[in-house]
Amino acid sequence: MPSFEGANDFRIDSLVQVEHQINILAGVNDGFSILQKHIATSAFHNSDESYDQPRCHPRTREQVQQEIVDWVRNDISTNKKVQWIYGPAGAGKSAISRSVAEREDMKNVLCGYFAFSRNSSKRNTAAPLVPTLAYQLATNIHETKKQISDTIENDPQIFSKSLEFQIQKLILDPFEIYLQKNNSLRQHTRCMIIDGLDECHDPKVQCNIIHSIVNMGRSGTSLRFVIFSRPELEIRTTFKRMDISDYCTVLELDERFKPDQDIELFLREKFDDIKKTHDISICVHWP
Repeated sequence: MPSFEGANDFRIDSLVQVEHQINILAGVNDGFSILQKHIATSAFHNSDESYDQPRCHPRTREQVQQEIVDWVRNDISTNKKVQWIYGPAGAGKSAISRSVAEREDMKNVLCGYFAFSRNSSKRNTAAPLVPTLAYQLATNIHETKKQISDTIENDPQIFSKSLEFQIQKLILDPFEIYLQKNNSLRQHTRCMIIDGLDECHDPKVQCNIIHSIVNMGRSGTSLRFVIFSRPELEIRTTFKRMDISDYCTVLELDERFKPDQDIELFLREKFDDIKKTHDISICVHWP
C-alpha cells in the first residue's frame, strides 16, 4: 500500500487504531458518518413521515405563534433561554410547534427540531435527541459541521455518555466556536424546538432533559430552546424548581388565545370546502 512504500524496520502497535484511521480516510468512520447512524430522521419537522402531521389551519393560532417567535427573536440579554409551552391533549401543541418551525420569519432562526413520539421506538427515548439536533445544527449552520465531526471522531463513544455532556460537546461548544468567528451574529438568536417531551417514555429522563438544557442556558448562549409538552406531574414539578424557573419562561395554551374562535373559523372553512367540492343540493346558508 502507498503509505508503507519503501518503509522498513517499523511495527504496528495497534491494528484497531490503524483500521480506524484508514476508515476515516475512506469516509467510513468519519465523525459525521457516525453521527448519522444515531439520528432519528422521523423526528424532523419536515420529515417524510410527518407530511400528514397536523399544522395550524391558516389564520388560526396566530397570536400564540407570534408570541413564541417574538420571545425567540427578541431580548438577547435575558437569562431565560428556555420556554416551556404546555397544554392538555388536543390543545394543538404539535400543530403549533410545526407551524412555528415552518414560518418564514423562522427560516434563519431555527437550527434544530425534535418530535418525541410514544408510539415510535426511535423517538420515545432520549438516545437520538442530541445526535438529531446536532445533525440539524451542522446542516443549518455549516460552519459547525467540522467541530461536531471532529468531536465524534475523537470520541466515537460520545453517544454513550451523559446527555449534558453530549449537549455541551455537540451543540453548545460548536455553536459558541461559530459565534467566536462571527462575533456580530451574537446579537441574533437561534432556536431549537422539542415537541412532545411527555412522550419520552421515562419521566426521570424527561426531567434530565430539562435539567441538561437549562444548564446549557446558564452559559449565556444566544441559543434558545422551546419545549412543548403536556403538564405532566414530573415535568410541571421540574419547571417549578427555583434553580430551573429562574432560567425559563412558561406559556400556557389557555383561553387567552381564544381557541373557540379558531375552531369556528376552521369549521366554517371546512364546511365551505364541502359545499364547493360536493355536487349536492345544500341550502345557501348551510351550515
